[in-house]
Amino acid sequence: MSPSAPRKLPITAAEYLDGEARSEIRHEFVDGRIYGMSGASLRHNAICLCHAEEKYERRTSNAERPTSNRRGERNRRKAFSFSL
Repeated sequence: MSPSAPRKLPITAAEYLDGEARSEIRHEFVDGRIYGMSGASLRHNAICLCHAEEKYERRTSNAERPTSNRRGERNRRKAFSFSL
């Protein structure tokens, strides 16, 4: 398609996936429109990974199930911290 040819909007999911397979950069597909995604920093990726690990641990451990003590209070989740 030439650059001056009009482009129909919105596009289909199949058209998006076809273009995404050939593209060097990633895009987001929302309601038939495509938006460029910026690259993530190393710090961003590390934070996301730590968040996913914590979430996985909570879902697979007994800490996920609410328990109560004598006063009926729920056990507090352990503190989570991150630094780079």
